[in-house]
Amino acid sequence: MLVVSHLGMAVEALLYARYMQFGRMAAFAATLWLLLNDTVDYTFGVNPWLPKVLDDDMPAIRTFTYGLSLFSMLTVWLAVAVRGRTGKR
Repeated sequence: MLVVSHLGMAVEALLYARYMQFGRMAAFAATLWLLLNDTVDYTFGVNPWLPKVLDDDMPAIRTFTYGLSLFSMLTVWLAVAVRGRTGKR
Protein backbone atom coordinates (compact mmCIF):
# COMPACT_ATOMS: atom_id res chain seq x y z
CA MET A 1 0.00 0.00 0.00
CA LEU A 2 2.85 2.39 0.81
CA VAL A 3 4.43 1.96 -2.63
CA VAL A 4 1.10 2.40 -4.44
CA SER A 5 0.14 5.51 -2.47
CA HIS A 6 3.55 7.13 -3.04
CA LEU A 7 3.42 6.27 -6.74
CA GLY A 8 0.04 7.98 -6.90
CA MET A 9 1.47 11.08 -5.23
CA ALA A 10 4.37 11.13 -7.71
CA VAL A 11 1.98 10.93 -10.67
CA GLU A 12 -0.15 13.66 -9.12
CA ALA A 13 2.95 15.87 -8.73
CA LEU A 14 3.83 15.40 -12.40
CA LEU A 15 0.28 16.30 -13.43
CA TYR A 16 0.30 19.49 -11.36
CA ALA A 17 3.91 20.47 -12.16
CA ARG A 18 2.95 22.08 -15.43
CA TYR A 19 0.69 24.54 -13.57
CA MET A 20 3.23 25.45 -10.89
CA GLN A 21 6.06 27.90 -11.19
CA PHE A 22 9.36 26.80 -9.74
CA GLY A 23 12.94 26.94 -10.84
CA ARG A 24 16.04 24.84 -10.52
CA MET A 25 16.90 26.21 -7.08
CA ALA A 26 13.50 25.28 -5.69
CA ALA A 27 13.82 21.81 -7.21
CA PHE A 28 17.31 21.50 -5.72
CA ALA A 29 16.06 22.58 -2.27
CA ALA A 30 13.22 20.07 -2.48
CA THR A 31 15.70 17.34 -3.42
CA LEU A 32 17.91 18.19 -0.45
CA TRP A 33 14.88 18.04 1.83
CA LEU A 34 13.88 14.66 0.38
CA LEU A 35 17.38 13.25 0.83
CA LEU A 36 17.53 14.64 4.37
CA ASN A 37 14.24 12.89 5.11
CA ASP A 38 15.62 9.59 3.75
CA THR A 39 18.79 10.02 5.79
CA VAL A 40 16.87 10.63 9.00
CA ASP A 41 14.55 7.70 8.26
CA TYR A 42 17.29 5.15 7.74
CA THR A 43 20.00 6.54 10.04
CA PHE A 44 17.89 7.11 13.14
CA GLY A 45 15.49 4.23 12.59
CA VAL A 46 12.32 6.23 12.03
CA ASN A 47 11.64 4.60 8.69
CA PRO A 48 8.18 3.18 7.98
CA TRP A 49 7.36 -0.04 9.80
CA LEU A 50 8.59 -3.18 8.11
CA PRO A 51 8.03 -6.81 9.11
CA LYS A 52 10.86 -8.44 11.07
CA VAL A 53 11.56 -10.74 8.13
CA LEU A 54 12.81 -7.69 6.17
CA ASP A 55 15.32 -6.55 8.82
CA ASP A 56 18.20 -8.18 7.00
CA ASP A 57 17.10 -6.48 3.75
CA MET A 58 17.37 -2.98 5.22
CA PRO A 59 20.51 -2.01 3.22
CA ALA A 60 18.75 -2.89 -0.05
CA ILE A 61 15.60 -1.04 1.04
CA ARG A 62 17.69 2.02 1.97
CA THR A 63 19.48 1.95 -1.40
CA PHE A 64 16.17 1.57 -3.25
CA THR A 65 14.69 4.50 -1.32
CA TYR A 66 17.65 6.76 -2.12
CA GLY A 67 17.46 5.62 -5.73
CA LEU A 68 13.79 6.58 -5.95
CA SER A 69 14.55 9.97 -4.45
CA LEU A 70 17.32 10.60 -6.98
CA PHE A 71 15.08 9.37 -9.81
CA SER A 72 12.43 11.85 -8.63
CA MET A 73 15.01 14.63 -8.70
CA LEU A 74 16.02 13.69 -12.24
CA THR A 75 12.38 13.67 -13.34
CA VAL A 76 11.81 17.15 -11.91
CA TRP A 77 14.97 18.51 -13.51
CA LEU A 78 13.87 17.10 -16.86
CA ALA A 79 10.40 18.63 -16.43
CA VAL A 80 11.96 22.03 -15.68
CA ALA A 81 14.24 21.71 -18.73
CA VAL A 82 11.38 20.75 -21.03
CA ARG A 83 9.23 23.56 -19.68
CA GLY A 84 12.10 25.97 -20.32
CA ARG A 85 12.40 24.85 -23.95
CA THR A 86 8.68 25.12 -24.65
CA GLY A 87 8.58 28.62 -23.19
CA LYS A 88 6.03 27.75 -20.50
CA ARG A 89 6.68 29.17 -17.06
